[in-house]
Amino acid sequence: MTLKRYEVRLYNARVRDLLESGEENNTGLSDEWADAYYEEVVAPDEEEAKRMVKSSYPTSQGFVITEVTEQEEHY
Repeated sequence: MTLKRYEVRLYNARVRDLLESGEENNTGLSDEWADAYYEEVVAPDEEEAKRMVKSSYPTSQGFVITEVTEQEEHY
């Protein structure tokens, strides 16, 4: 099985919504989560890369994946 390196772009919708509405961010997460955050993972395919990131950054806690990009380097 060939593993590939992926860059996954995500943000936290709860933090973004609070900051956009001028409310205090009381989520326990940094305000920086309102903007794009990049996580790199090594996985066999894009779907597995998403699954891996979602296990650490669940949708139920407001995390939203906006883009998954395969990087040049292969393993």
